[in-house]
Order: sequence, then C-alpha cells, then structure tokens
Amino acid sequence: MSKFPDGPFDGVVCLWALMDIPDAQATLASVARVLRPEGWFVMCVTHPCFYSPESSDVVDDNGVAVREVRNYFKESFWVSNTSNPKSVRAKVEAYHRTMSAYLNAITDAGLVLERTGEPQDVDAVTGPVAHSRPTPLTFVVRCRKA
Repeated sequence: MSKFPDGPFDGVVCLWALMDIPDAQATLASVARVLRPEGWFVMCVTHPCFYSPESSDVVDDNGVAVREVRNYFKESFWVSNTSNPKSVRAKVEAYHRTMSAYLNAITDAGLVLERTGEPQDVDAVTGPVAHSRPTPLTFVVRCRKA
C-alpha cells in the first residue's frame, strides 16, 4: 500500500487474507496509515482458536463432532491437512497466529477495536444449520482509526 498517500480512505476491508500475509503487523500499520481519522477497518480470518496447524474435526465417543485443537500457542506457517484436497486451505498456505496476536497487532497499529464476531452456520430462514461445524470457522473484527 506504499503507493497510497496517508489518509485517503474512509474504510478498508481485508477478507480471508490476513492469515496468508507473512507480516500482519506491518500490514495493519499500513491499513491504519491509509485510513482517514475515524476511518474503519474490517477483517475476516480463519478462526485462530480452532483452525490451526494441529487441529481437526473428530467424532467423540457419543458420535458428536468436536474440534480438537493442539498446540494453539505455537505460531507457525502451515498448510491445512483438510480432508478436502480441493479446498482453498489445502492449497493456500497460512500463518497461524493466536487471537491475541491479531488483536494486539490491531491496537499496536493505532486502531481501536469496536466489535468482533464468530459467525455460526445459520440459514436465513431456518436458523442454525443442522450438523454444522462444532466451532466457528471465521473470526471477524471491526475497528476504527482514532
């Protein structure tokens, strides 16, 4: 974003990309730089608490799908070992970061956290989707430049 001057944008959106960028802190600093005062930023990443290098969906002894997460605090570069080799996560490598790493990078960049979200699998008409994921796939954040 070095081609942009300071402060020309009312808002910036980064959907499903920040976890693929090696230097999230520098990226967020650039986002803050190109926002005008009171400008907004929205990001969406694969949920860092549940989708990490050593996590997987498993079925417990009662036949219930659960998410098993190991070594959450180990930040690393990884490729998903998903059961669907055609999925984006199986083809695109990512950088696992903890939730606090994302939130601290946001505040370190001078952005103020406004809202977070962890969307569920929900149908607009019928509500929660049966047999949906046991944990949120997505972590969404909205912040504002002070």
